[in-house]
Order: sequence, then C-alpha cells, then structure tokens
Amino acid sequence: RAEAVSETLTQLTASYLDPDVILQTIVRSAAGLLDADAAYVMLADEERKRLRVRTAHGIASGEFFETYFSVDELFVGDAIRERRVICVRDVQTHAESVNSRTEGLRTTICAPMFADDDLVGVLLAANREVRERSPDDRRIITALASAAAVAITNSRLHVEREGSLAALGEVN
Repeated sequence: RAEAVSETLTQLTASYLDPDVILQTIVRSAAGLLDADAAYVMLADEERKRLRVRTAHGIASGEFFETYFSVDELFVGDAIRERRVICVRDVQTHAESVNSRTEGLRTTICAPMFADDDLVGVLLAANREVRERSPDDRRIITALASAAAVAITNSRLHVEREGSLAALGEVN
C-alpha cells in the first residue's frame, strides 16, 4: 500500500492545474487504498463556515451533493476542531447523518484538510458495512488529506495568478 500511496501523492502534485482532476484522484485513491465503498471530499466555503460535497466516488444519490453542513457539525466538526482523523464505527446511529443513511453508509473515516492554518475541507471514506479501521488506514487518509489540501491550495493560487495576469494584460 505504501507504493500506491506514493503514486497517488505523485499524481496529485503533477495535476495541480486542474482542480477536478485533483479531486477525482483523491476520492478514487481514497476508496481504493482504504478498501471503501465510497469516498468524498467536502470543501469549505470562502468564509470557512460551511462544507459541501464537491466530488465523490461510489455515491449514487444526487441529493448527497446538495447539502451544506456547518464546519462545527457532526463528527466532521470534531475532526476539524481536533485537527485529527475521526472514525465513526456506525453512522447509522447518528441522527444527523441523514445523507449517510440514505446512501447506506456505515463505518466512516474522516480527515481534515488544512493548508497551514486554512481549512480547505475534509476527506471521507465510508463502507456500507460496519468494520474496524486500522492505524494504517488512519495514516493513509491523513497523508491523502494533507496532500489534497496542498494540491487544492496550489490549484487555487494558480487560477488566481492566471486571472491576475489576464486582468493585467487587459489593463496594458
């Protein structure tokens, strides 16, 4: 698995110009490396107050993408506040986890994505059966979330830079 993690991290740094490629690489890799039925990225809004599912792998419901959550809500809020991986053995027992119940998701592991002190979002991987998550699983999702945060931030900076250069070109 270490080789597969390394390959994913290399792909993330090579694809920094295209945010969609970055996000698709993250969720597919997370699902594969963690043997998960689904993986998804929730990105923070500009104010860093709300999260929304941006990209997913293994999710069937379109409604899954339409819900916003406060960065303080659910176990995702715990992962953000504590800046560590949170694993919920069975999200079906959480009253707030409506989307997860609709999708039949059970065991869910969540890692916050920070670039320095800026919240970028969270990376989640889930299974449709209850299972135990190993320390290796926690290390893998931590590495993926960290690399994803850097790649997404670099992509955003590149887009901003290109926009500034285009605006400067128009002024000249």
